[in-house]
Amino acid sequence: MEEDIKTKETIELDELKRLIGKGQTFTIRRVVMVRPKGLFGFMKKRIRKEEELTFEIKEATLATMDRLSAEGIQMVIDDNLLTAKAGNATGEAHKLAHDNAIRMAKYVALAVLGEDFTPAIQMPGGRVKYVEDTARLDELTKLFAHAIKPSDLFKLCVTINAIENLPDFTNCIRLVSASRTTIPNLIQ
Repeated sequence: MEEDIKTKETIELDELKRLIGKGQTFTIRRVVMVRPKGLFGFMKKRIRKEEELTFEIKEATLATMDRLSAEGIQMVIDDNLLTAKAGNATGEAHKLAHDNAIRMAKYVALAVLGEDFTPAIQMPGGRVKYVEDTARLDELTKLFAHAIKPSDLFKLCVTINAIENLPDFTNCIRLVSASRTTIPNLIQ
């Protein structure tokens, strides 16, 4: 029995490592209105065209993890207000959706962009400058806000949390803080 539990844990850890290493792809569909090609295409009605876009979420770097965490911290939820005992659980759920829908789309966009959000640009003299690509972030945020359904969003958030690899990061913090020779001052 104990060996079965260890085997299941080992299999789960191996699968998680494989997921983190390879990343995860997902596809969304959107409808685009396009004009017909040709000389007088600009005078004709637009035609509905459905297209599929594929994105990949890879393991987050420290900077990406910091941006994802900063976005996640801003999402505040009070479970007491969402219970049926509170009275207006549906109204509170609508308020949460209103406050956090775009923020969740931005969260997914940040995970998709990863380090592409701040590409390293070589400046004259050999200096490297990191510039945030806010235009691409806004573009992906709008796309995801209009294309991702709540059921898909939940699956993506589970994937992002797995690929973000917070347990390894937390263990690194524990390792570094354990090697200190003084007692840390606790923040209250």
